[in-house]
Amino acid sequence: MTRTCASGPCDFKGIIPMEKNTLKDLKKLKILKIEGIKISQENIDEIATLDNLESLSFDYSYLDDSLNYKPINNLQKLTKLEILSSNFQDSDYELYYPKDIPKDLVTNKGIKELTLPSWEDPSLIDPKYFPNLETLTFESDNIDLNILGKFDKLTNLTIGSPNGDLSKLKNLKSL
Repeated sequence: MTRTCASGPCDFKGIIPMEKNTLKDLKKLKILKIEGIKISQENIDEIATLDNLESLSFDYSYLDDSLNYKPINNLQKLTKLEILSSNFQDSDYELYYPKDIPKDLVTNKGIKELTLPSWEDPSLIDPKYFPNLETLTFESDNIDLNILGKFDKLTNLTIGSPNGDLSKLKNLKSL
């Protein structure tokens, strides 16, 4: 039998829902790390009210691609986004998660620091979504270095095996 978080409970694997209004009174919060949570639309809408949020991290959390993540893009102070091992497969438990990160989640133009898992589609890393990107961590060798050359502000880069011409990355201070 195969179960998915989308169609049933995930709590036996440590993926649990976040109760409504958990973040309600945390209006001064600057850093939020969400770990082991099945994200709901209510959670997204609640996160979007955290006007002082500067850093948002999802680690081992279930990000359903049917949800509307656009409200998070309205966070004006959000400059750091980390998505770490968020959508994974666990064959030991026959539990399968969507593999792709929802595109609406990674289109905040204010993001300066971005971390994505190695299996993610490198087309998400695009200057039109991240015009202010300064730091990128993407543990994959499947990335077009020509695209990275179009990030005028990119100064710090961590990628798997850089394949290709690095000369277009003129602003890098750290590789």
